[in-house]
Amino acid sequence: MGRGNYDVPIKESSRDEIGILAKNMNRTMDLMKIMVRDLKTEAFQDKLTGVKNVSAFEKQVLELNREISDPLNQLAFGVVMVDLNGLKGVNDTYGHEKGNVVIQLTSKTICQLYQHSPVYRIGGDEFLVLLRHGDYANREALWQQLPPLSPETGLYPERTLGADFLLRRPCGIHARDGYFL
Repeated sequence: MGRGNYDVPIKESSRDEIGILAKNMNRTMDLMKIMVRDLKTEAFQDKLTGVKNVSAFEKQVLELNREISDPLNQLAFGVVMVDLNGLKGVNDTYGHEKGNVVIQLTSKTICQLYQHSPVYRIGGDEFLVLLRHGDYANREALWQQLPPLSPETGLYPERTLGADFLLRRPCGIHARDGYFL
């Protein structure tokens, strides 16, 4: 237990003080497992959107660097950056509650489009998608599912709960194999 292993129960063989102590220690270990699980979730998950946070992204970068350094590893992945524009205007005009709704809806839209890849909120209005597996293989088709841009602004307007906001189309998808849309 002292080294974080809460999966080894203590035998409760008697009803005396030692048995009661063992039973209480087992309960404590069960509670500790739950607490550790919850703390890990809090440490790596964005509270507002439920997607992974910047700490989870930094951890993933370390893992990717390890995998990339292996010359035998044929790791295929891409990166999509999404920046929500106009959020300050939404917050200033309609309040932070509406701004939070815009962030949540943006996150939901990204997650629906890139269903097989982890999505990270890496800033207040910035998201990063690490394209893996099916999303990486279908990156061109997914890219085409983004709505068309306004010819005047290069942005696409959206209406959410009466608040105008602009989501800048990602400038491209960069893939490890050098492919760029």
